[in-house]
Amino acid sequence: MLLPALQQARERAKLSQCLNQCKQQATAFDMYLSDNHGYLMPANGKMTSSNKSLQTWAYQLFPYLSCGAVFNPEDSYYLKSGTRSKVFNCPDDKCKYTNLTSHLGYGIHSLLAKTRPAVRLTRNPSKMLLVTETSYSALGSAHTTHHFSVKNATWTRMLTRPDGYNELPSAFKHSQKTNVLFVAGNAKTFKAQLLAADDNQGKKLPWSIAYVDIWRVVEPNGIMSGF
Repeated sequence: MLLPALQQARERAKLSQCLNQCKQQATAFDMYLSDNHGYLMPANGKMTSSNKSLQTWAYQLFPYLSCGAVFNPEDSYYLKSGTRSKVFNCPDDKCKYTNLTSHLGYGIHSLLAKTRPAVRLTRNPSKMLLVTETSYSALGSAHTTHHFSVKNATWTRMLTRPDGYNELPSAFKHSQKTNVLFVAGNAKTFKAQLLAADDNQGKKLPWSIAYVDIWRVVEPNGIMSGF
C-alpha cells in the first residue's frame, strides 16, 4: 500500500521541481529582455558568420543563470564546454544529450521566436505561452533529432511517438501534466490535453486556434499582427 503512495509523492515532487525551473527561466528571460530592449531571441541561430556556429535560445540565457560556460563560436554546433544549467532539464527527461543546447527538456514557442516581437508589448502576456515541455525529451532511446522549440498540435498528434515531429509539446511527462511559462513570467501546471489545438475545453489558452486573437503582437517595426 505504501509503494503507490510513495510513487505519487515522487511524481508530485518532480512536477513541482519542474515548475520551479520554469520560474528560474522566467527570471533569466526577464534579465535578457531588459538587456535587449524587450525583444525576444530567436529559437536558434548563428552566433557568428561561421556556418558551424549554431546555438539555441537556451544559450542566450546562460549568462543570467551562472552557467560558467566556455564557448568558442567558431567551432560549435549546438555544443559548449562546461555544464549546461539544470533548469533546462525536466526531472522527467530521459534524453541522453545533456551537453547539447539543441536537446532541451523545454521548448520556446516557435512562432514567437520566429517573429521576435517586443514581447513586453504583446497582448495578454500572462496568457501567452513562451516555454513549455518538449515531447522528444521524454524519449530514452538514442536520437539525434533536435528539440528546443514547440508549436501547436492536435491531441492525437501529441499522444503519438514524436519521431519526425520535433516541435511537439509533451504529453508523456508527469502523468500527462505539463508546466507552462508565460510571457509575463508567470508559470502554471496544466493537463497536457489543455494545450492541444483541438481540445482546449472552452479555455482561452495560449495557442488555441479558436482564439488566435490573443497572439496579436507588436513586431519590431511597430506594426500589429496576429499569427
